[in-house]
Amino acid sequence: MKRKITNTYQTISVIFLHVIALVFLTAGCSTDSVFDEQELQSGCSSADPRVGQKFMLSELHHDVSGNVELVDDCTLAINDFHYDGGGIHVRVTASPTGDFANGIHISENLKGTSFEGERLELPMPDGVTLDDVQHISIWCETVSEDFGSGTFDF
Repeated sequence: MKRKITNTYQTISVIFLHVIALVFLTAGCSTDSVFDEQELQSGCSSADPRVGQKFMLSELHHDVSGNVELVDDCTLAINDFHYDGGGIHVRVTASPTGDFANGIHISENLKGTSFEGERLELPMPDGVTLDDVQHISIWCETVSEDFGSGTFDF
């Protein structure tokens, strides 16, 4: 009887270790991309004269920095993007006026994902134009806090 109990404990221990390993391996991982589940635009051109404009993000919180660029008529990129992954519910948010609380989310929640000098490409959702993205922020929705932002010179 004692041997059977020992084997049961060993089996439970092995299962527990596998569960813990899976939790650690998938922590912070998501099957979602950094983009909303919105229809993304296709067939973008570079016809707009504003394509190629850039600005530097202000460095306000959570080590945010980077250079935002209009790649084409429907894609933004943040080059040399730095962010420590902190905050509560953090998204790249665009606004035609700088009112990020009522802005357009162009990424999924970035919280928990750190970036160290990477390029983050952000296709705009269907119906969003360059006129809608004059102001860009790494925006914490929960506390309405700007972690870093800037404005294109339109």
